[in-house]
Amino acid sequence: MRRMTAVLGVLLIAAVAASAQVDPAMGNWEGKMISKGYEGQPVSAKVIGTGRDSYACQLFVGEPAVRGDLEGIADEDAVVLVGTVDFADRGGVVRVTAQIVDGEFMGVIHEQGKPNARAFRMSRVVKTPPTLGAEPPEGAVVLLDGTNLDAWEAVPGNLVGDALRIGANSYRTREEFGSFRLHLEFRCPYMPEARGQGRGNSGVYLQSRYEIQVLDSYGDAPADNGCGGIYQIAVPLTNPSLPPMEWQTYDIDFTAAQFDNGQKTANARVTVRHNGELIHDDVELPNSTAGGAPEDDATGPLFLQDHNNAVHYRNIWLVKTD
Repeated sequence: MRRMTAVLGVLLIAAVAASAQVDPAMGNWEGKMISKGYEGQPVSAKVIGTGRDSYACQLFVGEPAVRGDLEGIADEDAVVLVGTVDFADRGGVVRVTAQIVDGEFMGVIHEQGKPNARAFRMSRVVKTPPTLGAEPPEGAVVLLDGTNLDAWEAVPGNLVGDALRIGANSYRTREEFGSFRLHLEFRCPYMPEARGQGRGNSGVYLQSRYEIQVLDSYGDAPADNGCGGIYQIAVPLTNPSLPPMEWQTYDIDFTAAQFDNGQKTANARVTVRHNGELIHDDVELPNSTAGGAPEDDATGPLFLQDHNNAVHYRNIWLVKTD
């Protein structure tokens, strides 16, 4: 096996225990153009694991950004990437070659008819959501602070550090709730060989009825079955997903459905911010989502869904707004 594969294996073992950087290539990169005449122009990239030692890369050049798409493969002690970027009326489609080695992403944009290619250099960045680590306000119901699982129904506990690992069991709260403002943090596992719904899958069910999807959707287009999606009801306005193994946040304002003598008079509504970005703005929920409990005039628990993927949750609290 190539030496790069061995390096990645060592890093994977260490990262699962203590670090977000599971793979030295995967994740967000930011930097600048360094060639004469182009100095300082911004360059960024998203590198997505697509296999044991293969990658897809979304490259963004200039401001406003022009996107290119590259494919990468581990080769010796580097990841080598090749692809194109389309500058449309500024030269059309041109070739890009790059490599990631020793913590640097270096590349060249080979512009047609120009002797001086555009070179760039980037470093890997870990972005911090604005509400990561948010403290519960006075009067909040603290559901998970990393010390115990007392707020949850009795199932085999699986606290890893200060986080709850969802794997072989789903978890629901002992207490039931009506309307509320919820904060929670989650981390998806790195599963580069998995695809779609098999890639870091879980879900947050409000009142055990309405699911906000949890999934490794890093680099994907927004979808109702992707991270932040409300399945078959609403596609997120944007997809601000961070790479797997980095902590992310949901801040959710939920208004329960209203009933009168057993008849529903108003649908439930939800506003969701994912990593600080608005992805659902007062969306109406006409019915329970797939797998959710039927609607009625009763309150319901918060439910964290198991899909046999090692998704972690921490710092969960809510404020009742009934």
